[in-house]
Amino acid sequence: MTAKTLMIQGTASAPPPSSPKIAGARDIGGRNSSEIRQWLLCGLLAAAPFLFLVFMLYGYAPDFPLWDAWDFTTVLDKFYEGNLSLREFYTASLHTPHRYFFPNAIRLVLAYFTHWNLSYERALSEVFCAGIFFSVLYPLKNIRLAIGDTGVNWLIPVFSLMIFSLGPLENLVCSDACTMFFCVFCSVLGLVLLTWSPFRWSRFAKAVLLGVLAIFSFGNGLAYWITGLSVIPFISRGPDKGKWLPLGLWASIGSLCLLIYAQGYPHHPNLSYGLQHPARFIQYVAGYLGGPLGMFLPTLGKLPPLNALPDGFAVAAAGKLLCIAGIAGLLTLGICLRVLARRPGMTFHRLLPFAALGMFSLCSACITGFTRTGISADHYLHTRYITVGTLLWVSVVSCLYLLLRLNGGRQDDKDRVRRRSLIIRSMLGVIVFCFLCNSSLGAYRLVRWHHHWWVKARADLIALQVNASPSKIMQDRIRTLTQYKLSVFRE
Repeated sequence: MTAKTLMIQGTASAPPPSSPKIAGARDIGGRNSSEIRQWLLCGLLAAAPFLFLVFMLYGYAPDFPLWDAWDFTTVLDKFYEGNLSLREFYTASLHTPHRYFFPNAIRLVLAYFTHWNLSYERALSEVFCAGIFFSVLYPLKNIRLAIGDTGVNWLIPVFSLMIFSLGPLENLVCSDACTMFFCVFCSVLGLVLLTWSPFRWSRFAKAVLLGVLAIFSFGNGLAYWITGLSVIPFISRGPDKGKWLPLGLWASIGSLCLLIYAQGYPHHPNLSYGLQHPARFIQYVAGYLGGPLGMFLPTLGKLPPLNALPDGFAVAAAGKLLCIAGIAGLLTLGICLRVLARRPGMTFHRLLPFAALGMFSLCSACITGFTRTGISADHYLHTRYITVGTLLWVSVVSCLYLLLRLNGGRQDDKDRVRRRSLIIRSMLGVIVFCFLCNSSLGAYRLVRWHHHWWVKARADLIALQVNASPSKIMQDRIRTLTQYKLSVFRE
């Protein structure tokens, strides 16, 4: 057998080479299997708070009006009678100065088609919460791309925990809460559009429209226009474009909205109390902003009524801690924005959306403080104020996260980098832990009140035995529900 024959046979009998596995091979979309698993875990963690919120509200929230929600029966009564005037629709509440025009329009449509099934209004609040969630994520995505951070965004589940928290329980269980969430959603989306660089007139027009929706939905809409006025000078428009035209338009439209808002505004006896007592006003504002971080503190070991405050030493101690937390949050946000703006590849224009959200929380706290400080120095301990105050902490968490990512890429002394990372991680951990405690307390309250109060209250309402001597107003409201088969009488 010749050498040539052997070579031919050897070639023919040799098995085909197997395809080698390339280390680090990436799947579709440029992501390896490990990163895909991390993104799946991130998505599951982000979905958990939202699903838990839906489950708890569907299973335990009352399906009858609470507190201010009873005022809407006046609108329903006049609507079914056919004599609902625009002014009554515009100022439906009997004792609050808010302008509920757009939320009332939405609620009236829902009430007409569902016989005022309040579950639909709460579902709408959950939709608005989802809109807030995606609105705050959008600017963070572009900042991460600008600094080259293309990995898994673990802020997504953190934002989900903060925004879909059960901490603001008063807003979640009260059926007119969609007014608050609608206003906050319009404000957050509008500020993100307004502060997006570079400036575009189309986004400016959308921000103006959202501002009109916000101010005629809830009183915090006033803070939206003040915030926009303070951030427009910092928006990037290019070297040859001035900022006076958008600033002037914003001020003019905002002033017009304010004039319309002030028409028929009721006299508020506590409006000047904050100016006369600046120390208490500052305490109120600081506690308002710190509320999302420690609203669970004054109720440890004691469960007060839903819309009342606990008494005694717990309130005083918790109030001081919340004031410290609110001041610390403002200082942390300011320092983080200043440090981040000096980092390579980062400008203040990119960070402006988070500065605007923090400013909106501060302005809302000041507006509320002017009208509420005279009622009680501890009035900010009501859970209804957590919703707006959360936006400050969303901004703080975003800036801390960006600092953590940029700190890991620095070429400084390794020990110094580790110390910075440890401090930032500790701050993030404390914030997440506090929001988790608030949400857990909210869930506990919801279940307990469902069994100890709302089941009996619903039965009494159906039996028309709300209390021994209901007022004339309550009698008229209950008559509206029974006459038109609304709420618990719809079946």
